[in-house]
Amino acid sequence: VVIGVAAVITFRSGGITIPPYVQNPGTTTMTVMWEADTLEEATVTVGREAGTPKAITASTPVTVTFLQNHRDPTSPKQTRYVYSVKLTGLSPGTKYTYLVKMGKSTSVASVFETFPEHADTFTFIAYGDSRSHAATHKRVVANFEQYSPAFILHTGDMVSSGESHTQWRTEFFEPLAGLISGIPILGARGNHEGRGEQMDLYLSPPDGTFGYSFDYGTAHFVCLDTNAEPEDVAWADKDLAA
Repeated sequence: VVIGVAAVITFRSGGITIPPYVQNPGTTTMTVMWEADTLEEATVTVGREAGTPKAITASTPVTVTFLQNHRDPTSPKQTRYVYSVKLTGLSPGTKYTYLVKMGKSTSVASVFETFPEHADTFTFIAYGDSRSHAATHKRVVANFEQYSPAFILHTGDMVSSGESHTQWRTEFFEPLAGLISGIPILGARGNHEGRGEQMDLYLSPPDGTFGYSFDYGTAHFVCLDTNAEPEDVAWADKDLAA
């Protein structure tokens, strides 16, 4: 049975600190990511309607020591572990329920849907520059689910300062909590993301780079980095020509 997305998400210490969310969607793949303050074995349990849930051991997480930037000089050093599990062999246009188990922490069950092989009509959300105003961001996000979007596009400037771990939590993940656990969000790097090191940690775009493209139904989407180099523009020209 597919379980609806829970409305209440808890951010805490001692296990999972940023609840699971989905990335890098495809017709047969989906990536589940989350952050924790512990380094230990974790499993992602995945099931579909009338199917048998399958437990997958999480891959080795990336270890990151966050140093708060000048905007938050009072925060201590924090060590966090970003986990990423790529699910493969899924069926196109199918809903899956998943949850993450790690030590004594278990996430709420959430639902994602793989991209369909064919879709003549569909709905997606496009927005951006959500930095700085977390409360306003949350109010805007509250309107998204009623449209049942297949995915969300963020045009950049997700946080005020891309080097601040605190801002990623308060300006990005907390306003989007409960939504991106089941609806993938794809982003472009804006100037406020800086060099993009933490964006690289938290988001898993198609092709593993923030200059990427993907298809959904009859539409083709292309994303370019705000700091695109000539070779990136050449790549986009070739991609569009094809």
